[in-house]
Amino acid sequence: RRHLLALEALNALPGVTTRPADAALFLLPNVEGAIENLGLDSDAGLAKLLAERAGVRVVPGSAMGAPGHLRVSLGATDARLQEAFARCADALAT
Repeated sequence: RRHLLALEALNALPGVTTRPADAALFLLPNVEGAIENLGLDSDAGLAKLLAERAGVRVVPGSAMGAPGHLRVSLGATDARLQEAFARCADALAT
């Protein structure tokens, strides 16, 4: 259930596309569109922006050999994830 909630929320974010993952606790959305939309130069820049504007911590995919992606943990409760994705949406819209 949490996996589906996260897939829907991430795919609703501008410039973000996410596929179902084999691992249940993490997703690795492609954020190249969001990086371009915001005029950033990397996934690390987007991770920093989300930390500063939304208070959401993610791991840049480039740290794991997947540039243009972010590693998103699904270890929080459904309510906390929904709140975090809503804050991300606000951060990406500005």
